Amino acid sequence: MSDEEVLAYASGVVASGTGKPSVETATPKLSELATLADESAAAFTAETMAADALEAKITARVNKVLELRTAIGAFAQSMDAIYNADEAKLQALGLEIRGTKQPVGPLAAPGNVRSESGPMEQTVTVRWNAVRGRYLYEVECATAPAGPWTRFYQSAGLQATCEGLTSATEYWFRVRAVGKAGDSPWSDITRRRAA
Repeated sequence: MSDEEVLAYASGVVASGTGKPSVETATPKLSELATLADESAAAFTAETMAADALEAKITARVNKVLELRTAIGAFAQSMDAIYNADEAKLQALGLEIRGTKQPVGPLAAPGNVRSESGPMEQTVTVRWNAVRGRYLYEVECATAPAGPWTRFYQSAGLQATCEGLTSATEYWFRVRAVGKAGDSPWSDITRRRAA
């Protein structure tokens, strides 16, 4: 049984055994089982909250670094204009001098997009290959190949887990890269039935 099934099973045993004199001499006591079930449920809740908090912190970090990248780029351009591209003065500010940078061009759609059963029931994990020039990725989920689509991930990692799905229901997933050159096309669609 999965951890979730063990918790549901124990809760059922506690509910069924409550008030029955025949279980009063059992070891461990029914009250001990009830306490362990409550503590297990609290641990599940704490894990979910920690995962949500971590995802929020990752997104906040990605967004702040994106702001920093934009700001440092604007600062460098401003100084380049003020110093009329004087390399010595720009280097004295700690700015790197690079050759003419070629634009990345339009971003490619993420490739090798695949889905698999997630780490827990009612989850699916989506993975993809990196795209050059991207800042982050967006991943969407739908219950039909034509949508409607719902975004559930926006960050820099190369995988995302969609949670809260309905067991035995098929889901479709797609990914796109987001960067200075704009958004890439959506990837090929992958599908997976939630366990």
